[in-house]
Amino acid sequence: MKVLLSIKLSATLMTELPSAAEQQLLHSLSVTIRPVTRAITEVLVLWKTPIIGWLKANTDGSVTSVSAVSGGLFRDYMANFRGGFAQKITGLSVLHAELMALILAMESGIIYGWRVTH
Repeated sequence: MKVLLSIKLSATLMTELPSAAEQQLLHSLSVTIRPVTRAITEVLVLWKTPIIGWLKANTDGSVTSVSAVSGGLFRDYMANFRGGFAQKITGLSVLHAELMALILAMESGIIYGWRVTH
């Protein structure tokens, strides 16, 4: 019994998928194999100002099982808030919500009357 308990506990600590032979052995011992999750790596990302005369849009999209939203904000070269937007959307994926945020950012820029002038 102690050996089987040790095997079951060890299976919860696996960092790689077991080989086919190991999977067969664990299955025969009624050991549940959980999906391997990779460690999350944090990366510091710093906001950089746009060049003078330009604005930068920071966008995001989020999806839960019951709702989805896309939004963003605009800042100038001094990091001053120049405008923002948020909209509830019908989306099934985070990718869709993120892409909608980009589209809404472009539409908002037009609504605010911002144009590229050279």
